Amino acid sequence: MKMLTTNPGLAGALIGLILGLVEYFIAMVMIRRYAIVEIATAKKDNEVLPGISILPGTLRLLRIILIISAVTIYPAVGYFVGNMFAS
Repeated sequence: MKMLTTNPGLAGALIGLILGLVEYFIAMVMIRRYAIVEIATAKKDNEVLPGISILPGTLRLLRIILIISAVTIYPAVGYFVGNMFAS
């Protein structure tokens, strides 16, 4: 089975990988900042946050999902889009 690799496909995959990693870092920064603001507001108002105990596990799962999509889905889509534009 011959692997078809073309320059536009590889360029698209590289662009997809870069965009996926940028999206990962931006999303994680936004989520962390939101969580920090919510926790600080709750502490200031002496409120109890009912889901705070599951936050670390949820953030870990979200981080795994985002990084897997950043290194697999985005490059795959970029590869196919690059080949599509080349033909």
